[in-house]
Amino acid sequence: MDTVDCIGRNVNRTLETECHICSINIIIDCLWNTDKANAAFVQEHYDALTLGNESFSIELWFKSAGGSVDWYLLHKGSHATNSYEGATGKWFGIQYQKNSKNDRLTWAVDDDVTKTDINVTGATTKYFNNEWVHLVCVRDVEEKQLKMYANGILVASGADKTGDIGTIERMAIGNCNTAYENGFQGLMDELKLYMLDITMAPFADCSTEEDYQSKTKK
Repeated sequence: MDTVDCIGRNVNRTLETECHICSINIIIDCLWNTDKANAAFVQEHYDALTLGNESFSIELWFKSAGGSVDWYLLHKGSHATNSYEGATGKWFGIQYQKNSKNDRLTWAVDDDVTKTDINVTGATTKYFNNEWVHLVCVRDVEEKQLKMYANGILVASGADKTGDIGTIERMAIGNCNTAYENGFQGLMDELKLYMLDITMAPFADCSTEEDYQSKTKK
């Protein structure tokens, strides 16, 4: 198993594990916490993270008391094209939209032409309540679907109308890759990216509420 460094930007978090690539799955297993704003771990791009027209799944645990502003839990790519800076306008991300979209948890992909997002409203009460939450976000290219699972339950899904999101830009963990102004506040653990359909991924055995309850973090 090869090791890939996690590079810190304005690092106010404690990295307690290494980041690894497996031959089948991409696994970024970073355990950290923060008490300061606008921090991030920055993962430099490598080929397996291109994820252009491929199905992939993101799994993570997080614990947060919420806040008064929008945050990104994870973001790869850029929101606008800029050839000088190498920005493509392609991206994927998981966002807590406290103000801009009336308290939503959002999973989105964008190919710089068409953005697809799925959302759960009332996010603060449901997920940003200082309890551990198990989150899985899926892009299923064959079915042309985005899906979001929280605590073992499918909570959002929708038709994926977006095309190729492949980009060689960096991935920010706990922030937005562009301005680094939307820092996540809380705890995050076991962040993993899988180049797999959800039925093949290791979290498939945590797909029901009963299964989830037996695995809940303390």
